[in-house]
Amino acid sequence: MLSWLTAKWDRKRPEAEALHGAMVDDARSPHLYARLGVPDTLDGRLEMLTLHLAILLDRLGRAGDAGQDMARSVSEAYVVAMDDTMRAIGVGDVVVPRKVKKAAAALYDRHKAYAPAIAASLAGTDAAARWQDTLMVVLQDLAGATAIDLPALAHYADARVLALAAVPDDVIAQGRLG
Repeated sequence: MLSWLTAKWDRKRPEAEALHGAMVDDARSPHLYARLGVPDTLDGRLEMLTLHLAILLDRLGRAGDAGQDMARSVSEAYVVAMDDTMRAIGVGDVVVPRKVKKAAAALYDRHKAYAPAIAASLAGTDAAARWQDTLMVVLQDLAGATAIDLPALAHYADARVLALAAVPDDVIAQGRLG
């Protein structure tokens, strides 16, 4: 009954996994942890991954129907990767679905929280202040959050939005960053 959904995911899977992988690589950048002060912990890394994915999903959402389809595929790649990661680090099989659901909800929440800052970046209006305020709220419960250089992280996020905005719609909707 759901073969159409599976077929659509299978067709876009390599590109979606490549985009997700690129965001994982960006979220693992030593610069974020060594220079910007993001705690190099599981929670810190998850926050950086959700930041990168939220920016990417927003960009894909503005790339028409094909971009929105790719955004759904990237979200699916994220869920699959979270499931695999949790199993690899020894989370019990019974707990994995609940934790994956929590991680997916966190991505959705972050996407929603970052939307005004992303819009400010695209409009070029007070983006740094908007990013800084948003990041302060989103990251406040993160252990070690007081060490984060929020102005620098805000500038970094703003630059990421602008870099992805420069990628043509048809290119990003095909799962390429350039």
